[in-house]
Amino acid sequence: MSKTLVAAMMSATRQTQEEHRFIIQDDALWSKTQIRINRAFAEFVDEKVFPDEMVDFEINASFKNEEHKCVTAMGQVVFERGLIPFTLMISERGDRD
Repeated sequence: MSKTLVAAMMSATRQTQEEHRFIIQDDALWSKTQIRINRAFAEFVDEKVFPDEMVDFEINASFKNEEHKCVTAMGQVVFERGLIPFTLMISERGDRD
């Protein structure tokens, strides 16, 4: 079964928060480590948001809250053109969406 996740991301180069929705085909997602969940978002960004350039993530800190099904991460997005610091929260889509 698929899950729709929402990633709210604030970067050092923008004054606004960006929201990305992506679908995961993993029923056991929340039993995985927070780094695996971050990696799922990184793969989405690499394939769908920036398909024409190399992009990766350096995670400096990441925490998973299993009760609220949320992962928080801080680090840098890695582009060939440079690094952009970010804060990220990934969670399941709420009922209001």
